[in-house]
Amino acid sequence: NNDVQVQSTTLWCFINLFYSSELNKKLFGCLGGIQVVLETLKLHSKDAGIQKAGLVCLLQLAKLAYHRVVMVREGCVEVVSDILRISEGNEVLQPCLLCLSRLCKNDEARSIAIELGVVPRLLSLLARRFNDEKLNRELIVALWMFSREDEGKNVIKDRGGVSIILTAINKQKMSSYVNNLAKNLINELSDGLVMDLVEIPKRDDTKTPTKSGPEQSPEKKKYVPVQE
Repeated sequence: NNDVQVQSTTLWCFINLFYSSELNKKLFGCLGGIQVVLETLKLHSKDAGIQKAGLVCLLQLAKLAYHRVVMVREGCVEVVSDILRISEGNEVLQPCLLCLSRLCKNDEARSIAIELGVVPRLLSLLARRFNDEKLNRELIVALWMFSREDEGKNVIKDRGGVSIILTAINKQKMSSYVNNLAKNLINELSDGLVMDLVEIPKRDDTKTPTKSGPEQSPEKKKYVPVQE
């Protein structure tokens, strides 16, 4: 069914079904749910409501390391990168950035995203949206993910990332968490000695993959998302 309202409602139903259930997430993935969501996003690329619902759906599925592998194989990074490239409204950008950061815990996903030019887009958004704290938080987290590898770090530096991030720190009243993360990102890009390193409180989406094994899944929240 290509009806926009039906598609959007169906996606939110899926989200509520597996939001707090790892078993339902696994079943959804095994039954081809990831491919269905990606096709829906591509079919309704100009509908913000479906884009938001689809991205939230992918965000929840990407909690599982196995799903991240499948999502990369099915072209999820390319779809999310396309959405990031053409979107301007926060309704879509915020879940898009969250989804991207979670996907990029996967090494292959990070490499694909870098090749697709995601990093310059992140810097462009950060340079133009200094007063948007919620969006800047997700942009800083995403840049942090890419800075953990030399290729991503070099792209950020070559595109003037240090200056852009410093300007964001100086112009915006960031939360202590985002401010500390941004300062540590500057140190990472500058090989230290720029600012005093700050110990950052743990947040699941800032963790990066390690060679010893997959990351831990995020803690379950007490509420269930519903369509507004």
